Amino acid sequence: MAQKKVRRVTRPPAGLKRPPVVTPEIDTPVSPARPRQGVAVPAARPPLTRQEVTAEEFKAEYAYVLKDLRRVFALAAVMFTLLILLNLFLR
Repeated sequence: MAQKKVRRVTRPPAGLKRPPVVTPEIDTPVSPARPRQGVAVPAARPPLTRQEVTAEEFKAEYAYVLKDLRRVFALAAVMFTLLILLNLFLR
C-alpha cells in the first residue's frame, strides 16, 4: 500500500519575530518639468528599428528545428505505412 504524502508546514520558532518592514521615505512630489538636484534624467530612447534577417542567417539559426521536423515527418510516414500494412494483413 502506498504511503500518503503529507504536506508539512514549517513555522518559525515561537520566540522569533518577523523582521520589521522597511518602507522607503517619501519625499515631496517633484514636478516633471523640474527634476530634483543631482538626479540624472534618463534620455529618451531611440525608436526601435527592425533588422532584416537574411535567409542564410535564418537557416543557420533554426537548423535544429528543420532537423527535428524531418525526423518527426519520417516517423509519422513510417507509422502511417505500418498502419496501412497491418490493416491489409489483419483483414
